[in-house]
Amino acid sequence: GEGRVAAAFFGDGAASEGDFHAAMNFAATLRSRTLFLCRNNGFAISTPVSQQYRGDGIAARGRAYGIPALRVDGGGARTLFHFESLPT
Repeated sequence: GEGRVAAAFFGDGAASEGDFHAAMNFAATLRSRTLFLCRNNGFAISTPVSQQYRGDGIAARGRAYGIPALRVDGGGARTLFHFESLPT
């Protein structure tokens, strides 16, 4: 129904895989209610993010697919509490 949302949790290394891009494209074209949550610890297995991608990080990839995106510090409880202010 309309009140349902799918959540996908992944790490920064997964964002460099083809399945990540397929999922983003699938969600965007079908306009699905999907929340993509990336835990970016700065390393994909043993590769630092500086060797994984250039540009404005992983949040920019969502915007590239036409999906509203927001980068937050997941270590801050107050930031996470205010998720209702996410762009729609």
